[in-house]
Amino acid sequence: MRVVARRREGYAHDVEIEGDHTIVIDEPIAAGGTDTGPSPTRLVAAGLAGCVAVTMEMYAKRKEWDIGAVEVEVDVEY
Repeated sequence: MRVVARRREGYAHDVEIEGDHTIVIDEPIAAGGTDTGPSPTRLVAAGLAGCVAVTMEMYAKRKEWDIGAVEVEVDVEY
């Protein structure tokens, strides 16, 4: 997989992710950014939550378990 971050202005970057996906990352205004997208730290937390949720779903499907609704919460302190 290839991911490329290209600076827009200030801390804002366009991030291209292989597979034809593009997201914008930035820092909050309080951290000197313009808040045009989530910060990299927030994306890491989102990736962790998504990874855990999808892994649970895949494992349950393999085991033929009905696990109902899935919700994963990640709390990050920084």
